[in-house]
Amino acid sequence: MAADALAAVVNNLFRSLLVLCVGAHCLSAGLSGSTKSDPKTKSDQKGFRTFQIGYLCAYIAAVFADWLKGPYIYRLYQSNGFDTSQIAALFMAGYFSSAIFGTIAGSWADALGRRKMCLCFAVLYCFHALLHLSPNFWVLLTARLISGVATSLLHTAFESWLVAAHHAAGFAPELLTDTFAWCSMATSSSAIVAGIVSDLAAAQFGVLGPMLCTIPFLCVSFAVPLLSWGENYGDCNKGIVQALSHGVESIMHSKHIFLLGMVQLLFEGSMHVFIFSWTPQLQAVSQLQKAELPLGEVFSCFMAAFMLGSIVFKKMCSGGGGQMHAAHGSVFLLAALSFLVAAESTDFQLTLVSFVGFEVCCGLYYPMLSTIRSKYVKEESRAAVLSLFRLPMNLVVIMVLLWSSSWETRYVFRICAACQLGCFITFQMFARLSDEESEPVPAKVAPPSPVLTPILRRRSMHQS
Repeated sequence: MAADALAAVVNNLFRSLLVLCVGAHCLSAGLSGSTKSDPKTKSDQKGFRTFQIGYLCAYIAAVFADWLKGPYIYRLYQSNGFDTSQIAALFMAGYFSSAIFGTIAGSWADALGRRKMCLCFAVLYCFHALLHLSPNFWVLLTARLISGVATSLLHTAFESWLVAAHHAAGFAPELLTDTFAWCSMATSSSAIVAGIVSDLAAAQFGVLGPMLCTIPFLCVSFAVPLLSWGENYGDCNKGIVQALSHGVESIMHSKHIFLLGMVQLLFEGSMHVFIFSWTPQLQAVSQLQKAELPLGEVFSCFMAAFMLGSIVFKKMCSGGGGQMHAAHGSVFLLAALSFLVAAESTDFQLTLVSFVGFEVCCGLYYPMLSTIRSKYVKEESRAAVLSLFRLPMNLVVIMVLLWSSSWETRYVFRICAACQLGCFITFQMFARLSDEESEPVPAKVAPPSPVLTPILRRRSMHQS
C-alpha cells in the first residue's frame, strides 16, 4: 500500500473513532441524565467534583508525558543504530527494573507515603528523559532501568493515594467508580492529543523531540502534589519489608485477590508485548519503512479506541455487578479475537482494525479492574499488593521479548490471544467465587490525613 493511501486509511479511521466517541458520550450522558439521582449524592458531589477535577488535572499531566514519548520511542532507538535485539534488550531492561526495584518502590509508598512516591515519579522520569540525549547504549540502558522504577510508581502510588484520599474525604464509595471511568476517558483524550503532538515534535525537532517535550508536563505533575496534596500512608507501623510481606499474605490468603492478580498478569502482560510488537507488524503488512508510517496518528487511533471503551464502561456502571462481570468476560473474548485476527491477517486495514479492537478492550479493562480491586485490596497494603501484581507480569514480558526476538510477530500475537483466553477463564472463576459469597470484606481505611486535593491513577498502556 502506498504511503499516501495508508495515511488516508489511518486518518479516516481516526475520524470515525472520534465520531463514535462523541456519539457514545452523548448517548451515555442522555441516559444518565434521564435517571433520578439521590439528593444527598447531589450535595456530596459539590465537594467531590472539586476533588475529582484536581485529581484529573494532576493525573493528565503525569500520563501525558508518558504517552508523548510512546509513538517514537522505537524509532528513536533505531535512529541510534540499534538492531532489533538491542532494542528488545532496552525494553527488557525497563521491565526487569520494574519487576525488581518497582516491587520495593510499591512498599515504599505504603511505608513512607504515597505523595512522596508520586513526587519521586516525576523526578525519576525527568532524569530518564534527559538521559536520552545520549546515543550511547549503556546510558540508554540506565535510562530504561530508571523508567522501570518510575513506571511502577505511576501504577501503584497514584491509585493508592487516590483511594485513601477518597475514603478519608468521606465520599460515597460508588463515586470512586465514576472517578476511574473519568480517569480513563481523560487519559485517553490526552493520549490522542499526545499522538498528534508527538508527530509535530518529531517533525520540528527530530525523533528526540517527543521525549524532550515530556519535561514540562513532568514539572507540572511534580508541582501539583508538592503544593496541594496531603500525605497518606498504608500501615505506618510497618517497615518496607513488613509492608511487602503483608502484601504477599494478602494475596495468598484471599482467592479474590489472587485471581485478580492472575487476570492482571495475563492481560497486561499481553498488552506490554503488544506495545513492543505493533510497530513492526504494521510495517510488515504495509511493506513500508517506519519513517513512512504515521505512527503518531496510529497511536491517536489507539487512544480514541481506548476512550471509546472507557465511555462504554461508564455507561455500564449503572448496570450493577452482574452486568459488569458478564461484560468483563466479553472483553477478554474480544481481545483474544483481536489478537487472532492480527496474527493471521496480511492486510494493513484489517490489522489496524484488530489493534483498535484490542484498545477498546483496554479502555474497558482498566476502570473495571480498578473498581473491582478497590473492593478487595486492603488499604494498609494497597501499594505493596499492586506492585506485587506487576512482578510476575514484568517477568513474563521479559521472557516473551527474549524468546520472541527471532520469532515472527504472528506467533507472538497467537500467544497473546491464548493469554486473553486464560483471562476469560480466570475471571469466570472469580465471578463464580463472588456469586457464591455474600459480599467482600470491607477494606480498612487509613486514619484521615490533611488532604487538600487529589490525584490519580493510570493504565499505561505504555512500556516501562
